[in-house]
Amino acid sequence: MRSFGKSKKYRTASTHLEWAVAFIIFMSSVILTIKLSETHFLETYSTTISPDKVSLMMMNTISGLGNDVSSFQFRGSLCNASYYRTYFDVKNDSTIVCFQNAQLVPAYYRSSISRLEVSMNTTIPLVCIISNRISNYTCVSDIDVHSGTLENSKVVVQYTPTSINSIVYNGEELLAVPTSLPTTSIEKEEDRCGYGYVDFGNVSIELDAYSPRLWIKSTTPNNYTFTLRNIFTEYFDGTTTHTLSNGLNAELTTDILSLYGGGVAVSFIGKNMKVSMRVSPTQIKVSFQDIKKLEIFLCPTDYTCAICEKELFTLNELKMNAPIHLTVVPVEELEMLSEMSYEQLTQNLGITGYHFNITVANYSFGRSIPRHTNVWVRRFPITLLYKNGSMKVTTCTLSLWK
Repeated sequence: MRSFGKSKKYRTASTHLEWAVAFIIFMSSVILTIKLSETHFLETYSTTISPDKVSLMMMNTISGLGNDVSSFQFRGSLCNASYYRTYFDVKNDSTIVCFQNAQLVPAYYRSSISRLEVSMNTTIPLVCIISNRISNYTCVSDIDVHSGTLENSKVVVQYTPTSINSIVYNGEELLAVPTSLPTTSIEKEEDRCGYGYVDFGNVSIELDAYSPRLWIKSTTPNNYTFTLRNIFTEYFDGTTTHTLSNGLNAELTTDILSLYGGGVAVSFIGKNMKVSMRVSPTQIKVSFQDIKKLEIFLCPTDYTCAICEKELFTLNELKMNAPIHLTVVPVEELEMLSEMSYEQLTQNLGITGYHFNITVANYSFGRSIPRHTNVWVRRFPITLLYKNGSMKVTTCTLSLWK
């Protein structure tokens, strides 16, 4: 029995010794592997092109995949307001989509003028993408033009070939009698994502989506008279506020005339407008001379809501900080890259002397990154553009090794 117990004891000691030896061999192997890989990691490669230059070349190539995409990121610097109009250089076959606070902002352009409903200030950026790659985009807008009616969710305008018969804001009729237009026929009626318009030939009326803003434009100066219901109590002439008293007969030159009180404000905005105003117990007649472009801005407060509109109108442009260019790549370009062989990718990217991997969101091109090799890594922000106009901000990671 003792002999058996002694044998068991020896076997246990022998097992511990074998384990210790195996552990020493294992650790030696690990240390050797680390040393070898460390030596390889610190290896100096003989090449005439540095990895930094190759990485920059790859970054420029990836950025160039969106060379037919125009991108803008704005932060307003003039004043806080809604219903900004912005100016872009837009190709006719392109589509514009804009986002603010990750929300889609309906937009459309005509003659490179984009109409947007945004609250523009220094903290909320507006991001707009313009590209003919956006093919499945469907904008949801409140603009509608039909049967002599131009309307959105705030304003309803009734018209005929020769007049504007009605302007209703928030359910309140503003006109006492129709406003005559120097027109005889309707040539075109159209509603788009950002705004709708009626073209009478030499005159057009336009209404922006989601905004209480109506435009009257003409190719030559015209005279217009708006006979309003007398539902107002005061007016603002551009510098001073006054009481709208019965029998008032005023002549003025101004960039803005606002009538307000009773929960409705109507502001007429132009540039150096010659205005005459006559007040009776039931009507307020406002006449304009030699007008080519007139904006009618409506709101439920007083004249202050239109001050920024007046500034924008007289400046004839949207005063904003300098746009920030975004690196935007259409997803379909990445899909095309994913179909290429490694040799084709190497040739297209102009890479010689290195292996590479490019990773953008769920897309990965090139070879798998080795674990024990000196790898140069560069990352830069990139915005993916999908065919429906949606965008995703992500990171492009470039990896190079010998």
